[in-house]
Amino acid sequence: MMRKLSFLILYSIISLSSFSQILHNEWIDYSKTYYKFKLFGFGNDGVGVPIPKGMVRIPYASLASAGLSATPAEHFQLWRDGEQLPVFTSVASGALSASDYIEFWGEINTGKLDKELYRDSDFQLCDKWSLQTDTAAYFLTVNTTSANKRLTAAANNVDGTTLTPLSFFKHTVGRYFRQGLNNGFSAAAAENLYSSSYDRGEGYVSRRIRPNNNTCGGEAQLVESFNGLYPYLGGPAMRININAVGNQVNSRSVKILLNNDSLSVFQMDYLFDYKYEEDL
Repeated sequence: MMRKLSFLILYSIISLSSFSQILHNEWIDYSKTYYKFKLFGFGNDGVGVPIPKGMVRIPYASLASAGLSATPAEHFQLWRDGEQLPVFTSVASGALSASDYIEFWGEINTGKLDKELYRDSDFQLCDKWSLQTDTAAYFLTVNTTSANKRLTAAANNVDGTTLTPLSFFKHTVGRYFRQGLNNGFSAAAAENLYSSSYDRGEGYVSRRIRPNNNTCGGEAQLVESFNGLYPYLGGPAMRININAVGNQVNSRSVKILLNNDSLSVFQMDYLFDYKYEEDL
């Protein structure tokens, strides 16, 4: 009887350990107090899309109101989405005065954590925008036991050095559309039925794209311009990425052009998606 009981206990332990998962609260130190605040945007650009990033300043008055006026600058620590972020403090160490502050690069909420809500993570076409909210939560705390991440001011003076300038660098430009919301894959019944999980192609998208001279209306080929790229022809190839999805039960072919040169033609029927990537 003792042998059977021991086996059952061991079996239960193995079963429990095999179902462990990341809960995204592993970063929390429950011996600390966290001061939560929210960022919800830095205005909109010329086409009404939120500006995702900007500099954020926490003034001394806000710290004092939270009871942190006597906290040495080197002990402040900032968290977002389970990661510690580097901050700049107007004084490197010691208590802050009334004119001091903490600064950091802030960002609105993204769709990176939304990926786990999709039936298949590859169904997410873009992780720039969250389907939940643009508001991001940040957590300020006090950590005295280890060094905290910092941004530091440094002089950019290269006089008298032997630094060799780089001939080129790689930069990414993109259009992350937010003109409409695609509901994703559906089953046709008396009305379209959608899964409670995020499905194929669900998320923010551009306006509809139709053939030129179509009979449905003015929405035709979508043209996007990127200016001031200053290409360096001696460098590596440029890479282009385009994600697309159908939103009607139609058969269709999609053509991608660069400067009126055809790059690719592919079939993307019904409510399916396609991720195109190529070095040029």
